[in-house]
Amino acid sequence: MAATSSKGDTPDLTLYAQWKEVVEPVEPNPHLTVTKTVDPEPAANKKFALDEEIVYKITVTNDGNVELGDIKVTDTLNVTVAEGESLEIKSLQPGESKTITVTYKVTQEDINRGSITNGATAEGKIPGSTEDIPVTPGEVTVPTNKPDDGGNTPGGGGGTRPPKEPDPVDPTDDPGEPIDDPDTPLAPGTIDDETEINDGDTPLAPGTIDEEAEIDDEATPLTPFTGDDRHTDVWAFLSVLSLAGIVLLGRKRREEE
Repeated sequence: MAATSSKGDTPDLTLYAQWKEVVEPVEPNPHLTVTKTVDPEPAANKKFALDEEIVYKITVTNDGNVELGDIKVTDTLNVTVAEGESLEIKSLQPGESKTITVTYKVTQEDINRGSITNGATAEGKIPGSTEDIPVTPGEVTVPTNKPDDGGNTPGGGGGTRPPKEPDPVDPTDDPGEPIDDPDTPLAPGTIDDETEINDGDTPLAPGTIDEEAEIDDEATPLTPFTGDDRHTDVWAFLSVLSLAGIVLLGRKRREEE
């Protein structure tokens, strides 16, 4: 018989709902949802540095319609649980939540990667049941200071950049003849831009060589009237003396005759 109100005229819906729940119990629908956040939230453009400590909040919510117990939370990172807290939750009623605080220290691998993705999940049971229940895990990603971002220490500024490699040398380039002045030694195949070599016939630009000019390094003998300016001056002087001697000798002979 349907329940009626105290006046006896219309059905009492509240009593009916209670009666229906007893006669037709609700089908169990267990479920857990895990969320993970950084606390406090990083400021705009904030990037975590090497050895910096990040504080995470893991919240587990029973968003099903039955009580859940023996809940165990797991984290994808090697986190440290805050003092007095635990990754195990004895039980959660429908709609109830539990928040756990953990910390994590940034490693060099995180710096090299440029970010940290941290996830958490949980598992639990319906009391008296051995079946696993569905869970929605939580995840959060934060950026880190890569070396080329300006540093890997708190506050930035500790980053390093790889040294710039020298420009490749074209093996087809002709290094030219090694020309050196007495002040600075040069490597083979290089020319001192300030050295001028000239044979006296044609003016040359700095760092150029007249192919017809011969240069004496005082180690190799030169043929007459070739070589450096000192040898040329000596030969010219001797030639003048010889010519003068011939002229004087001829004049003397004519006087004697």
